[in-house]
Amino acid sequence: MKVVKAIAILAVAAGLSYGADVPVGNPEYEATKTGMPTTLEILNVGDVVFKEDGTVEIPFTLEGCGATVYLVVYTKDKGQEIGSVVKQLDIPGGLFVKNNVDTLIYVSQGEWFDEGSHTIVWNGKDKEGNPVSPEEEYTYYLIGVNDKDDPTWVGIGNFPFEIVTSVEPPIIYARGEDSDHICRCVYGTDWLTTPEAYQEFTCISPSNVSMGLEVDPNDPDVLYVPVGGWGSGPEGGVAKCRIEGDELVLIEDFGDAGFAFFDVMDEDVYDTVRYWNGLIFVGWDNRYAEPQSSHIIVGDAETGEYKYTIDLPLFVSEGGAYGPTGIDVDDTGIYCVGHGSPYVFKIDHEGNLIWVNGNGDGFNDKQYDDLTYTAGDYGPGVYTYRICAGKYGFAYAVHGGTIFSALVAVYGPDGSGLFFINPEKNELMWPWDATVIDEEGPYDGLYWHCSPFEGEAVWPTDQKILHIPLDVEKGTIKPAKLAVEEVEDVRPTEPSLSDAYPNPFNTRTVIEFALTDGAHTRLEVFDSSGRLVRVLVDEELGAGLYRVSWDGRDERGEEVSSGVYCYRIVSGGFSEAKKVVFLK
Repeated sequence: MKVVKAIAILAVAAGLSYGADVPVGNPEYEATKTGMPTTLEILNVGDVVFKEDGTVEIPFTLEGCGATVYLVVYTKDKGQEIGSVVKQLDIPGGLFVKNNVDTLIYVSQGEWFDEGSHTIVWNGKDKEGNPVSPEEEYTYYLIGVNDKDDPTWVGIGNFPFEIVTSVEPPIIYARGEDSDHICRCVYGTDWLTTPEAYQEFTCISPSNVSMGLEVDPNDPDVLYVPVGGWGSGPEGGVAKCRIEGDELVLIEDFGDAGFAFFDVMDEDVYDTVRYWNGLIFVGWDNRYAEPQSSHIIVGDAETGEYKYTIDLPLFVSEGGAYGPTGIDVDDTGIYCVGHGSPYVFKIDHEGNLIWVNGNGDGFNDKQYDDLTYTAGDYGPGVYTYRICAGKYGFAYAVHGGTIFSALVAVYGPDGSGLFFINPEKNELMWPWDATVIDEEGPYDGLYWHCSPFEGEAVWPTDQKILHIPLDVEKGTIKPAKLAVEEVEDVRPTEPSLSDAYPNPFNTRTVIEFALTDGAHTRLEVFDSSGRLVRVLVDEELGAGLYRVSWDGRDERGEEVSSGVYCYRIVSGGFSEAKKVVFLK
């Protein structure tokens, strides 16, 4: 790979004014804990079953520290479209979810648990208080966050910032003292005793890191930086640079001598750049044009070759809202937020809508003085600059508001707003940038940029990257186990398997069997092709007369097709099979 040294020219980004912003944090608190942070693991999470009363007991273990734990329950393989189809100019009130996305059933109030083993009990009711069907399967998630203990000050730098965990120890990149500087530091440094333990590089004009910065996952010394922006620079695009010693140099064989996309992007704002699967995705909005529009430019990360443009729905930039100021990309799609936009949304890699949160639930909606929210209202109220894609399709977005602010708002796999994270111990600040790492490793957790809300920030010690432990795990809630009922306390003279009744059936059929000796007993149902459909009994039973029922569902809790099914019992040396017909 050829590189060419570039002449560094200082540039000044235009300032912004945000009105009566509401900070988060405690003005009396100062984060002073440095070094390597504590991490949280949620262990022993697995499949659970409904109890006879319709409740569910979910055991788990917290290792590393205590945490506030949230239980989130979703449908399983039951994706459906809810709300109305998105129109070209607006979204009707309500959550829009594509029909292959499972939907939220229930989310608990967070409850603090100390380190150790615990159990959460779900009452089996949805968020409206209605009992759910105990004969279906559900996916549940446990989200734990230590929002009570001191955060760990792991790095320094302005927003935006990126953490590279592929090297040991990790490296943190961030905007430097000014928007035309990039800061690099080593994760976990003792910043109280060595506040100058960082490097700072001058950006290559006309690039700047006002809002965007990305690290190449294949090379921690290679960066992608937006070019121009804020209506003051030349035509925009992306620069690809490499750090060599104390200098930042352009990679010449990327685009046109290190710059790409000048020919497809106008001279407006280029906020975010993200890498995924050999491609880079660049958020671009025409906020100064008439009419406004919002786009994502997609290109080859190695060569800078332009691939295609995703034109985002007009609601993203209507009514004075800007977007996408923040995007993140994973294998399932692209997560997007906008400055002053009431919508958080997700699209696939070609731009097709997956979900939109615009339902007036208080998550990224326009705010009013009486703390009410209206679905689809445009304009200031919430300023969301960053969104992070998490494990299992969760998303984490900063939530700065003029009435209510939170450090991070958590969104579920269908875009539902779940809960807010506001650490009890945090300096008084304005939410700008946050990210979540959940790689099952020693650096997992929630990170955010923290700088003083009031007064002059002292560089670099007033520009902190803080960490608190966070983990997410999931399991399955299965239908209640079929109870084997002993009909009579007698010892039959011969083993037998009865005819199922009723037969045919469409809701439930009963099967009785007699055992003359105690043995491990297995009663199974097969379809006409011989495929195992359901295990009705699989346990040690003594001599006696027993009864069990089948509800016409398979092991996943899904209703089977109409047809003829074979049920077979094996107990010790006894084996017998019969047929039953299921009709929908």
